[in-house]
Amino acid sequence: MIMSIVTLVEPWYVTKTTRGVSQKELHTISEQVSSSPMMAFSCVDEAVAGRFTTIDRGLLRDPWDRFIVATALASDLPLVTADRRIHKSGVVETIW
Repeated sequence: MIMSIVTLVEPWYVTKTTRGVSQKELHTISEQVSSSPMMAFSCVDEAVAGRFTTIDRGLLRDPWDRFIVATALASDLPLVTADRRIHKSGVVETIW
């Protein structure tokens, strides 16, 4: 399974801007995900950046969501997400 490295940063951002998750929960999530042998992280590279710029801001305004979607597009993989905005956008194939 591939996960955008942005997925580890987004919860931190949420804890700083909304009630989101606690620092303790964030640490637990990061530890579990980082230590999973099933997980590989995808960094923001030229392919992801290129895909990011093609996503219509009218469909996905949140830059974190756009990076996550761009990672799926650049990897040519469906995205596992419960995010309704991403599903509704139709920008990427979604599962869940």
